[in-house]
Amino acid sequence: MLKQPPRDPKKVASFGELRMYYAQLWAELDDCKRMKSAVDSTLKDRTKEVRGTKADLKKAKGEIITLTKKEHTKSKEKSSAAYASTAATTLIITYQVVEVSGGWGKWAPVFEHEATIGVLQVAIGTLDLAKKKLQRLRKAQQWVEWVLLLILLLATSAICLLLYQRLTLYHM
Repeated sequence: MLKQPPRDPKKVASFGELRMYYAQLWAELDDCKRMKSAVDSTLKDRTKEVRGTKADLKKAKGEIITLTKKEHTKSKEKSSAAYASTAATTLIITYQVVEVSGGWGKWAPVFEHEATIGVLQVAIGTLDLAKKKLQRLRKAQQWVEWVLLLILLLATSAICLLLYQRLTLYHM
């Protein structure tokens, strides 16, 4: 391999030596062009890959948010149905207990009215909702669920007993 060509062309001794340097420079230039082409090609492919990955990431984030919103809506529907069914079941049991105990007496029109039933359902549903919120606050520990369920049962039983006592006092 030849040594580096001089920067000053006046330092080249002969025309033959100048030709050798000229051929060497063109060979180096061709090598540089090939290397630049390879680097550009690699860079272009890498850029496409990065852009594709960014687009996939953006799409995946959108799907995650969409799934989360859908799941949130479904859970809200389920919890609303659970509150309503809990309230309705509790009211049915309470009304059956009262009927077995002798009925509502002169208070029958009040307790059989739609507004009273609606208020009781909302109250029981609210208690159930409070129970669920406390569960979430306490990381859904099992003992909290059981205690709140017991409180809900005791409150319902107390309401039933109070109603029964009032009915028996007014019935006499």
